[in-house]
Amino acid sequence: MLGCKVRYNASDLKVINREFEKLVAAHNIISFCPEVSAGMSITRAPSEIKGGDGFDVLSGKAKVIDIDGQKLNKDVITATKNALVKCQYEKIHFAILTPTFININR
Repeated sequence: MLGCKVRYNASDLKVINREFEKLVAAHNIISFCPEVSAGMSITRAPSEIKGGDGFDVLSGKAKVIDIDGQKLNKDVITATKNALVKCQYEKIHFAILTPTFININR
């Protein structure tokens, strides 16, 4: 996210790593937040996949649910499609994804 405060809690995710800094300096880097592209707000409730993985979400077997119980499958699938279109349009060959691991059942 390269310093853009677009995470669910309006924070960014800093990567402090010399190799990553070299990668950014040597290449044309495109920052893109799929959730924001799909119209999801900053801030938003944290969410997680229930009942499977991303492939199961796409097939309708699993759900993406936030801590308030809202089902977000439609938004997440839109975000995923937007990311794919962006990669195709920009002819992106590699992506560095930002994982977020949150246990919302605490």
